[in-house]
Amino acid sequence: MTVEVRNLTGFDIDKIILGKIARKILKSEKKAGYAVSVVFVNKREIKTLNKIYRTKNCPTDILSFGLDIGPRIYVTERYLGELVICPEKIKENSFRFKNTFRNELKLIFIHGLLHLLGYDHEKGVRKALAMQTKQDRYYAAFLQ
Repeated sequence: MTVEVRNLTGFDIDKIILGKIARKILKSEKKAGYAVSVVFVNKREIKTLNKIYRTKNCPTDILSFGLDIGPRIYVTERYLGELVICPEKIKENSFRFKNTFRNELKLIFIHGLLHLLGYDHEKGVRKALAMQTKQDRYYAAFLQ
């Protein structure tokens, strides 16, 4: 299992905890050995991506790009996809929700991984509840 992290921002990102979270979740979800890439970008970049892929003209905290989005050139079957995360939005959310930056990042990372694994909170109440339950359980395991 590989988590490739590219940080295109000035934020200090704990790559080790992201790897631990990914390993635990992927093992639990029977996807051990799969790779995930994560890129950290600024608000301007994530706003552009959000507008292109979700037709929402605003920055967001995370975008998940599974294998069903974009060309499949050079993608192996052991690759789940890419998460694009905006640490500026994570920081804003941490203040808003009275959370630490570190814990808010864990929560958003878990949320994105679950999307890559096929969970979708926008596909009805039952699916939203299933995703929320998994997210809460994994988050509690890594809460500090």
